[in-house]
Amino acid sequence: MRAIICFIIVLLGLMVYVSPVHGQGEVIDGGWSDWGPWSGCSVTCESGTQTRDRTCTNPAPANGGADCDGLAEETQACDTEVSCPVIDGGWSDWGPWSGCSVTCESGTQTRDRTCTNPAPANGGADCDGLAQETQACDTGMPCPVDGGWSDWSTWSVCSVTCESGTQTRDRTCTNPAPANGGAGCDGLAQETQACDTEVSCPVIDGGWSVWGPWSGCSVTCESGTQTRDRTCTNPAPANGGVGCDGLAEETQACDTGVPCPVDGMWSTWMTWSTCSQSCGGGTQARQRACNNPAPANGGNACVGSQEQSRQCSTWACPVAPIITQDPESRSRLVGQDVTFCCDAHGFPQPKAEDYEWFRDGIVLDKSVYGYSNQLTLTNLALSDAGEYRCRANSAAGAAYSGSAQLQIYGSAGDSYDAAPSPEYLQLPADCVQPDGTRLYQVGKCDNKPCVGPSYNSGQYQEGEEQQLETFGMFSLDFEDGSGNELGLAVSTQGATPPDNTDTTRYRFYDSRDDLGQTFGIYKATGAGDSSKQTAYQQCLAGSSSGSGSTTIAPDNNWFVHFDCS
Repeated sequence: MRAIICFIIVLLGLMVYVSPVHGQGEVIDGGWSDWGPWSGCSVTCESGTQTRDRTCTNPAPANGGADCDGLAEETQACDTEVSCPVIDGGWSDWGPWSGCSVTCESGTQTRDRTCTNPAPANGGADCDGLAQETQACDTGMPCPVDGGWSDWSTWSVCSVTCESGTQTRDRTCTNPAPANGGAGCDGLAQETQACDTEVSCPVIDGGWSVWGPWSGCSVTCESGTQTRDRTCTNPAPANGGVGCDGLAEETQACDTGVPCPVDGMWSTWMTWSTCSQSCGGGTQARQRACNNPAPANGGNACVGSQEQSRQCSTWACPVAPIITQDPESRSRLVGQDVTFCCDAHGFPQPKAEDYEWFRDGIVLDKSVYGYSNQLTLTNLALSDAGEYRCRANSAAGAAYSGSAQLQIYGSAGDSYDAAPSPEYLQLPADCVQPDGTRLYQVGKCDNKPCVGPSYNSGQYQEGEEQQLETFGMFSLDFEDGSGNELGLAVSTQGATPPDNTDTTRYRFYDSRDDLGQTFGIYKATGAGDSSKQTAYQQCLAGSSSGSGSTTIAPDNNWFVHFDCS
C-alpha cells in the first residue's frame, strides 16, 4: 500500500512539473478541482439519476500545459423511496381535417388525436378508441380523362379496279375521348395496306383537254406575252399508255395599248466653266442634263443636282504696294546724321531690298548708300539738303511715298528765330488783363523746325512722354494712351483757379504743328467722379463728347482737351 501511495505522489509531481520554455511562462498542466455536491434526483417518485461536476482549474492548464484527464461529470442512480401514482391515459382534442387525398373528384381526409391528456403513467391504462378518423371528401373538380382508341374499322375497297392498289382502315380516339385536359391517343388513326384486284388493267393513251382561257398580259404597259394551257387528262395515260403529243402551253404577243413610264437618267457632266476670278478665290460650275433618257409618260425625274460648283483660283491676288509710313522732314547741322524711314504693304509684300530712295527726283545709288526701307545719311554736308522720297517695288507694282524735306544748317543759330511769335490764352470773364482784355500772351516758336532729333510732326507715340514747351504758368506735354494724363496737361502751379461754373473760361487757340484744333481747359475729375474722367479720355480719342465737365468742384489740377461740344 505504501508503495502505491509513493507512486501516486511521484505521478502527481510529474503532472505538475513545470518546465521553462524560452520566451514564455512555465508550462502548467491542468488539475481537477474537488467534486461538487450531487444534484437532486431527476424524478420525484421511484428511481431516477443525479449528477455531480468538477472543473479543470486546480490548476488550469497554461502555457501549453495538458488538459485534465478524465470526466468532468459523474452520474449515479437515485431512489426517492416514494411510489409514483398510477395515471390512465386520456385523449387530446381532435386535430383539423387533413387535405383531400386527391386533387379531382372524390377522395378521403383524416384527422388525429393523441393519448396525452394525460399520457398513461406508472402502469396506467392506454386510451380507448382510435387515434385517427377518416371521412370522404369531394374536390369539386372533374379529373382529366386520357383518350383511348376505338376498334379498327373494316378495310376499305381497293383504290383501283385493276391490278394492285391500296386500301385503308380507321379508328377513333373515342374509347374514351380525352376530357378535362386528358392526353390524346398515341399512335395512328389510319392504317394502309396493299391490295390486288387480280384483274389486268387496259392500256390507255393520253388525250388533251380543251385549251384554257388566255392569261392576262405579262406587262401593264406597251407589249408583252400571254399564255393558255391544256392538260393530258382527256383521258390521262394509264397502264403503259403513251402521253399526249404536243405542247401543254401556248404563248402569244399582247399589247396593253398603254405607253410605259420612262425614268430620267443623267447625261455625263459637261466641262467646268471658266473661274469667276483669276485670283483671290472664285467659283466655277459644271452642268449635266436629265436626258439620257429624259423622263416620259409619268416616269421619275433624275435624282441629284443638275449643277456642281467648286472653288478655284484660290491663290491670293497681287496687290500693288501701298505706302503706310512716309519719311518725315528733318533739320540737321553739317556733320550730323539723319535717318529717313519708309514702309509699305502689299501682296507680295515688298522686301527691304526692293525699296529705292530719291533725292530731288534722282534715284540714289544703292551700292553707295546701302539703303533698304531706311535711308541713313552720315556726316551731312550742305549738298545733302533737298527733297527725299522712297519708292516701294514688288511684282504687283510700285508706290511712291510722300516727300520729306532735309534742311542743313551751318550752325544752330541759323535754324530758328529766337523771338517767339504771339500766342494768346483766353481767360475767364473775371480775369481781365491790364490792357482791358482777357487774353494772356504765352508765346510760341515759329514754324521753322529745330535742328537735331525732333518729335514726329506734332504726333505722339503711345507709351512716349515728351515735354513740349513751358508757357508762363502753364506746362504742356504729351503722355501715353493708358489713362495717365492722356493728351495735354495744364498745371496752375499754385494759382487760384477761377470760378468753375464759368463756361467761357480758358479757350486756348493753338496752331502748333498744324493741329488746327480748338482746345478747352476743363477741371480734372476727382475721386468719386470716374465717369467724367472716362468721358474726358473718350473726348480726346474723338469717340464721345466732353461737354458737361464745368460742374466739377474746383481744385489745383486742370486738364486741357479737345472742345468736343
